[in-house]
Amino acid sequence: MNSFEEIIRHAMFHEESEERFYRTLAEKASSDDLKQTLLHHAEQEQEHYRQLDKILGQHQLPGGGKRYANPDLHLAEYMVAPAAAEQLTYQDALLAAMQHELAAQRLYQDLAAKADDAGLREIFTFLAEQEGKHRGALEREYDDGILRKEG
Repeated sequence: MNSFEEIIRHAMFHEESEERFYRTLAEKASSDDLKQTLLHHAEQEQEHYRQLDKILGQHQLPGGGKRYANPDLHLAEYMVAPAAAEQLTYQDALLAAMQHELAAQRLYQDLAAKADDAGLREIFTFLAEQEGKHRGALEREYDDGILRKEG
């Protein structure tokens, strides 16, 4: 990934994958509340995709999309194994979702750190912050719905 377009398309692919992940988890959800939570996260990922698509269409970042500083993304470090159970428990779904959000946050943080272009850094920093917010919401949900009930 050396060009503006390749970097944005990769981020779009990631967001699309995350949306599918949440929709797949929602299909396996053991309760309607969990299903709605997961579908909400899918919609947020879909919105990120739309934002990136708009950026790609406008192609208006400062610097004209300079070359990427380091094309080695270490993708294996950000991949999370898909949940295999036919029907996920509330706890399993939240744990899987938290892992996905953390992996996405780290990916965007690293992309921001490696971007030569200030506009790309800003986009990836924003996306990292969004993924961090999603993870935080899931962690609060886990704390309220699992940990506090066990304690």
